[in-house]
Amino acid sequence: MRYSAEELNKLVECPVLEGERNDRLTKLFGHVYGAMRPDRVVLYHLVYAWNTMKCDPPLSGEEVLRIAESINGRESRKRKVA
Repeated sequence: MRYSAEELNKLVECPVLEGERNDRLTKLFGHVYGAMRPDRVVLYHLVYAWNTMKCDPPLSGEEVLRIAESINGRESRKRKVA
């Protein structure tokens, strides 16, 4: 999915509260992965750092890893199909 600059600003700048964290992290870093294609370790660290700074309360490291692996798997499958 493509996001407008305004939509991306909202994803990045707005505080992320409980109940929004997984969805917001998945949307934002799915976009980052699609645009930059970082390797999975870099993706994990990006998601983890943003989670720590923006999520209240932050997700656990295990949950961040699950999100990063999910994004990596989904984007890898997309590239194989295309």
